[in-house]
Formats: sequence, C-alpha cells, structure tokens
Amino acid sequence: LVSTTFQQRRKQIGTTLAGVLEGRGRVEEWLAQEGVDPRARVEELTPVQLLALARSPAWRAYSSGAPAADAD
Repeated sequence: LVSTTFQQRRKQIGTTLAGVLEGRGRVEEWLAQEGVDPRARVEELTPVQLLALARSPAWRAYSSGAPAADAD
C-alpha cells in the first residue's frame, strides 16, 4: 500500500487507489469506511491510517491477487 500510494505523491489517495482497485466510487466508499478522506494526499495520512488501510480486507484481497469484489 505504501509503495503504491507514494509512487504518485501529490495525488489524492482516492485517485491513486482508483487506478489499482475497482474504480473511484468503490474506493471512495472503502476509504470512507476506514475514516479517510478520499481527497487527502497520501503524505497527509498518519501511520495509523496507512496501517488500517493496509490491513483492510479490500487491500488484502488486491495485494494477494484476489478480485476486489471478494473483499466484502
């Protein structure tokens, strides 16, 4: 998650993750569930927020190669 999001610094996290996950609407919903503003830039997130995102089912499914739809 960190390497993916920091590769495109200065972009909003919602935009960056929409490029690797299942579209912007789904990413915004996931980020909202995790308490992260999709308009935030990755460098604005705390380590705790990044860790929560990395541990979430949506990201774990993506990073393991499983379809994101299976993460729900």
